[in-house]
Amino acid sequence: EEQVTHILSALDKQSFKACGELACQHDSFLQTLDGAHIIAFVPYRAPGQQSKGKQGKGNKGKGKKPNSTKPNHQTNESSDAIKFAIVLSDSVFFPTGGGQPCDHGTITLTLEEEHKEEQDRVQLIVQDAQNIQQACVLYCQPTSNLPYQQILKFLPSSQQDPEQEQEQEQDKIPVSIVQKIDWERRFDLMTQHSGQHLCSAVALSQYNIQTHTFSLG
Repeated sequence: EEQVTHILSALDKQSFKACGELACQHDSFLQTLDGAHIIAFVPYRAPGQQSKGKQGKGNKGKGKKPNSTKPNHQTNESSDAIKFAIVLSDSVFFPTGGGQPCDHGTITLTLEEEHKEEQDRVQLIVQDAQNIQQACVLYCQPTSNLPYQQILKFLPSSQQDPEQEQEQEQDKIPVSIVQKIDWERRFDLMTQHSGQHLCSAVALSQYNIQTHTFSLG
């Protein structure tokens, strides 16, 4: 999370929709979104997946994320060992907040037609979404075991390597991005959330009983 925070602090806040203005917050029944683009990403290893001698302690505290660990770009590390923290220009994924857990789902990255090749698509499973400095940060894991270098073809130049950014920008391949939430999970959570507000309102207005705690699940 420290590395994500560092990158966010350097971004133009006008380049992405802030939490509170996300597509999912304008339309809670929105299930897919395309047309957004990747603003920033950070590759990392989850605790227990780091190489021997570099394994970090697991974070058990609320909201804490695994330490970012930059992969070795010279090796063919498979995607099952690498995860990504991603910021998109807009999001259909609701980040944890206001008493409601975050959305899960998928992000599908597809090379545009003129750049098609044998592996023209990568799908990322969105496992968590957090509001960090008003940015919706999506924590994802690839579904396929592609080498890390091949996954990079679908991602923009990394803010971790600013000296290489100009060269990478010239080689960037156009990619279409489709976000899709787990609608069954979202609908369950938002109806429980709305129901809780109604129950609390009735309890307060009719019986003067305050709601002190509540959980979804």
